[in-house]
Amino acid sequence: MNIIGLTAFHGASSAALLQNGAMVAAIQEERLTRVPWDRRIPINAFRACLELGKIANPSQVDALAFYRDPYKKRERQIRSGLDPALDISLGWLDPLRAEDEIKRFLGYDGPIYYFDYLESFAAGSVGSECAVLSLCSIGDNESVAWGAWSDHKITWSGFRPFPHSPDMFLSLVCQFLGFDPLRDEKKVFALSLTGHPRFQTQMNQIHKDVSPTHYEIDVRFGQFTQSEILYSQAFVDLMGCPPRSPQDPFEAVHRDIAASAIALYEKVLLSYLTLLSLASKNRRRLKISSSIGELILARHTNLPFAGFDFSSPADESRAAIGAAVLASRKLDPSTDIVIPTSLVLSPSPTKLSIERTMKASGLVLSHFPGDRDRQVTALVERLSAFKSLALFQGPDQIASASPGARSILVNPLNPDALANLSTQGVKLSEQFGATIFVLAAFAKNDWGIDADQLWLQADFPKAIQNSGLKHCSYLEVKIIADRHQSFLHDLLVAFFQKTSCAFLLATPFAVGSEPKVAATEDALRSMVKSQLDTLAFEDYVLDKTNIPLSLRKPPTADPMERGDTRANHPLVVQRPERLRPAESMLPRGINLFQ
Repeated sequence: MNIIGLTAFHGASSAALLQNGAMVAAIQEERLTRVPWDRRIPINAFRACLELGKIANPSQVDALAFYRDPYKKRERQIRSGLDPALDISLGWLDPLRAEDEIKRFLGYDGPIYYFDYLESFAAGSVGSECAVLSLCSIGDNESVAWGAWSDHKITWSGFRPFPHSPDMFLSLVCQFLGFDPLRDEKKVFALSLTGHPRFQTQMNQIHKDVSPTHYEIDVRFGQFTQSEILYSQAFVDLMGCPPRSPQDPFEAVHRDIAASAIALYEKVLLSYLTLLSLASKNRRRLKISSSIGELILARHTNLPFAGFDFSSPADESRAAIGAAVLASRKLDPSTDIVIPTSLVLSPSPTKLSIERTMKASGLVLSHFPGDRDRQVTALVERLSAFKSLALFQGPDQIASASPGARSILVNPLNPDALANLSTQGVKLSEQFGATIFVLAAFAKNDWGIDADQLWLQADFPKAIQNSGLKHCSYLEVKIIADRHQSFLHDLLVAFFQKTSCAFLLATPFAVGSEPKVAATEDALRSMVKSQLDTLAFEDYVLDKTNIPLSLRKPPTADPMERGDTRANHPLVVQRPERLRPAESMLPRGINLFQ
């Protein structure tokens, strides 16, 4: 049975293929179109799923699952009081829009199943019986839901309606502090670590009730329905300072507002955990969909659950997976669902296509056919000289199967490691955080850990406190074990043998505001656009010094702003089927969270 889950029109659109109970692929459209935060119906991701599943045409897809309920969404939009004068056509309000575009652009005319937004996110990670907590800024009609996963289905115990969600409150504060309210909540958390919660009294005034079952925001302090600005003038007056512009420096007041907001969010989140632990009885694990839940819980040791499965509402591909899982359960409840480590995140180029592209580029390349040891040695020499290294190695699968396959690595012994990446035109995945890959043996013997961790600055071991990562607010620690048998593992071993340092700083292979690279051409283009020193592409190596000066470009800010999918974007103009604007291009004045 072939089932494809889809997300579109909010966040980065994606498609996920579930084939005979096994998840084959989960691909974000932006990876293929190169349009940041592409929200349109995922034509290219859908086609890629068909190819990866060896499905000849859309008629062989048994069911298509959409990650949200358009009728519940419309009910919430109408109840919120949207002004129809903002857009006479009201096409974005049409509950049949998803079905119409699926038929028109994907060529699919089979059954379509719709599922609740929060339920799709919660079902995106398949596991054993556990409690479930799903929080988001918006949802379809509810913004918070809690319950239990049992007998391969979710049974909800309670809800909170839009906009009464701690995530919506955090998005409001996020935008006031000059961040992107859709995906920068982690930056608010990082900023809070350097502040003091002296605005706690003001934060309490924004809430009528902070108990989990009756959580309620005072709507006077927000503009949740008809404005691109989430906070109201009442909120500005309450804070006693003007909102921060993204270009402004951080002042003590910004850090203290962040600390106060996070303290309140933390209080609410922990109260939800207490509520769930009392209701869950023997369920010792919790699935939690929260933008910063993992960061907050990292500083608590005495929690009511033994284990956690985290996901972020910004991860739309997780919702596509969840929708496909829910459709499978609806059609055949007896099917065992498996999400293997071979789950594909973007199509991999063939060896022949790589060779053709490299030859056609006309660039001077070092080639190490079948000689990984010599290639690794050459790359370690570059890392030891504090050069940045972009990796495009092996299939693009979930991290546990191909760790670091699409990453940029730098030597953490360089005190300017993070600053150098910024000057080279590389945008870190989080402004205040970083990821490190570390050898499993070293992590266990020297740091006493044998699984992936999330560390706050106070937890950093001495080896990191003395490195170029000492200014990070938090670190995501990824263990690289022998069992991976990956290129990254061999590189780490050789790097340790040469430098006695067993870890490397990593960030996704993405330049400026572009999405993570997916194709051969993307990797080469990123090298030309940025000031990265070296690209290791399968068994080829390209150095910046071998790129002609006429091709090199200084690292500049990408002209595409977040969520901008204008029809005049060059990558859209080149694709006629891509001329329809995304829902992100709603008429000015309509809330970006619609």
